[in-house]
Amino acid sequence: MHLKNMVCPRCISAVELVMEKLEISFVNLGLGEIDLKHVIDDELKQQLNVALEEIGFWLVDDHKSRIIEQMKI
Repeated sequence: MHLKNMVCPRCISAVELVMEKLEISFVNLGLGEIDLKHVIDDELKQQLNVALEEIGFWLVDDHKSRIIEQMKI
């Protein structure tokens, strides 16, 4: 998964807390990226998106936006 607006180590910590709160397992969490252990269903993905938006981050789904975010990082 790719995220928008992650720019520093504190961002990683904030997203990690959201992932733990929603009990979503991940392998790796870095600036702009989350490597999940398992595929999550649409309902859980929506909950994750809402929780991330509350702290200023967004899931990036389309290819063009992913490239832009990677260039920013």
